[in-house]
Amino acid sequence: MKQSKKLTFGACAIVIAIPVSPLQAQSTGGQVANRGLEDIIVTAQRKEERLQEVPIAVNVLSGDRLVEAGLSGTTALQAVVPGLDFTATGVGGTPFLRGVGTTNAGPGNEPSVALYVDGVYMASPYSNMLDFNNIERVEVLKGPQGTLFGRNATGGVIQVITRDPKQSPEAEVSVGYGNYDTIQGSLYATTELGPNLAIDIAAQIDDQRDGFGRNVTLNVKSLWHKNYSVRSKLLWTPGDNTEIRLGADYAKLKSDLPAYRSPRDLPGVGGVLPPPGKYDTAINVNIDGEGQTRAVAEPFGASLRVDQDFGALRFVSISAYRENPAFNSIDSDGRAAFTVSGVFDTKQHNVSQEFQLLSPAESAIDWTVGAFLYRNVAITDGVIAGTALGRRNIVTRLRTKSGSIYGQATAEVLPSLKLTGGLRFTKENVHATGSLNGNVAAPVPDRAYSKLTWRLAANYAFHDDVHAYASYNRGIKSGGFDYLAPGSAGFAPEVVDAYEIGLKSQFLDRKARFNVSAFQNDFKNIQIIAIPQGTAITTNASSARIKGIDLDMQFAPMDGLLLSATAGYMKGEYLDFKNAQFFPSSPVLGPPSKFDASGYDTIRTPKYTASLNASYEFATSVGHFELSSTLTYNDGYAISVDNGFQQPSYTLLNTSVGWKSPRNVWGVRVWARNITDEYYYASANKGGSGESFVPAPPRTYGITLSARFN
Repeated sequence: MKQSKKLTFGACAIVIAIPVSPLQAQSTGGQVANRGLEDIIVTAQRKEERLQEVPIAVNVLSGDRLVEAGLSGTTALQAVVPGLDFTATGVGGTPFLRGVGTTNAGPGNEPSVALYVDGVYMASPYSNMLDFNNIERVEVLKGPQGTLFGRNATGGVIQVITRDPKQSPEAEVSVGYGNYDTIQGSLYATTELGPNLAIDIAAQIDDQRDGFGRNVTLNVKSLWHKNYSVRSKLLWTPGDNTEIRLGADYAKLKSDLPAYRSPRDLPGVGGVLPPPGKYDTAINVNIDGEGQTRAVAEPFGASLRVDQDFGALRFVSISAYRENPAFNSIDSDGRAAFTVSGVFDTKQHNVSQEFQLLSPAESAIDWTVGAFLYRNVAITDGVIAGTALGRRNIVTRLRTKSGSIYGQATAEVLPSLKLTGGLRFTKENVHATGSLNGNVAAPVPDRAYSKLTWRLAANYAFHDDVHAYASYNRGIKSGGFDYLAPGSAGFAPEVVDAYEIGLKSQFLDRKARFNVSAFQNDFKNIQIIAIPQGTAITTNASSARIKGIDLDMQFAPMDGLLLSATAGYMKGEYLDFKNAQFFPSSPVLGPPSKFDASGYDTIRTPKYTASLNASYEFATSVGHFELSSTLTYNDGYAISVDNGFQQPSYTLLNTSVGWKSPRNVWGVRVWARNITDEYYYASANKGGSGESFVPAPPRTYGITLSARFN
């Protein structure tokens, strides 16, 4: 490389948001050739298409770029996707996208941002806390996807696509060590089993053996985790037009979350100040001698996908079975004195079957028709106790049956103008039974509905590299029942009408990419979670509106250098919410009261988000070097409906420096996350036990060694 090409990375780095696409780079005589930004192929419409031609706002992250940016799992995606807030409640994930999501990670309460792994719908919040290992790419689709993805996608869809097995043997292994006595390791291996038959296996462990803080009541570590997972896929291609994939996965996630504490300098229940250490907690679960909060989830499942090309049409079948057992113990008052706590055993299993017929690859009209069948059973057996509640033994069983048929077609009606139309009809029934202290709850009517959702879109190509689009989508999120409130009447489905216009462009000989979209989401019966002491109740606000703008940019100005930036603006407001619940703040607690939240900001809707990323690659005689830094900004948002409890604004800086040997066999990466040691919330809520939160990780750093063999 020329000696004049030098960059400085570190605390002053220009950076963020992980590049949406890699450079078309190739080592040539010690240099990295700059051939611009390569085309990105996505499956945002359930088939392979160029990202720039899809009339949907999509962020795409390749597996390599996830590693370079230090994004280890789904919760880390919020650092590089504007408008995404992905937090953890115990071992369950609660994603919000463009201000749309649910704060309840309980069984039977499916997220509003749907997660799909290799085309399989992951219904349980205990299944969306994925660690990244054998990832080909991650696609984040924004806005309701009410036709091709259907139910419970009012906020959007996160698609995780894993690598397919290969016939040629290869293996990748890495081991790492970080502060807080953290051990990490991963393995990926693939090989052939016979003609046209290949298998792979991916395994990962992330064991943080020391906590970020201490539980000063029990004198034990706090804010720790131990996660491991294994996934395998078998690929059989008996003919040129047939692909059969059999997959299976298992994971175990364990932590002491949610280790709640009150906001700093704000007294908790009874006027007691939180511990002085900002990562310390004083909580103590006092049910059956449990003694410490902890959460354990063991999601596992299997899937079978068949792709058959008949020439005149293509056929896809996706069958899946999932189990999601979990245990949670919660002390929601955030202090040592016993006020309210609970322990819960939950079991959830679901079966899904999807069939699709797709048009031939070269068809003048691009069409997809399909059917989706789904059955889910979620069982909770728990105990809640408190000084004002006494002891409550709660058992609930929620059963969901859902079926839908759908179709979507795209045709070029005028030169360069394509129109898309899609419809989905969904029929769903949710049945609930339960008991309180052994007394069977009175029967309640099933929550049943039939809904039609749709998509209309126009896409105009000014040039191969410049496309403008406009779309109107309707999406729904299921109604249902609260798992901690046996005998309750339940809540109605949430409906969203989404309007979006966008521009996707590439220029400067494809060395620059600029995508922008503006959106407005209008909600009816938006679902809101309230948390009185000892339970969680879902109510429906009459209407709400969230609107905003997303920007996504990449620039490859010189050999090996890729600059990326994302930015988002949102404004969310409850238009009509007269029956909102208000909870007094600590330390003066009391029963909730009703108030009119019309005109208040919607929760988890940051006004401004932004990210910058710089990655630089160069080859030398001693190996290949990769440098990457990412800067993320979040303007903060309301946590409670009354807007009295807020997530403060925060800025995060991550960086990494990597080296690979000349033949790409050995590698070393040094990484650091949250370099400035920013203090912000990983999750937070306000309810009958006051305001409480779990702090996000402080500054972490480490080193990872890797090897690759083929």
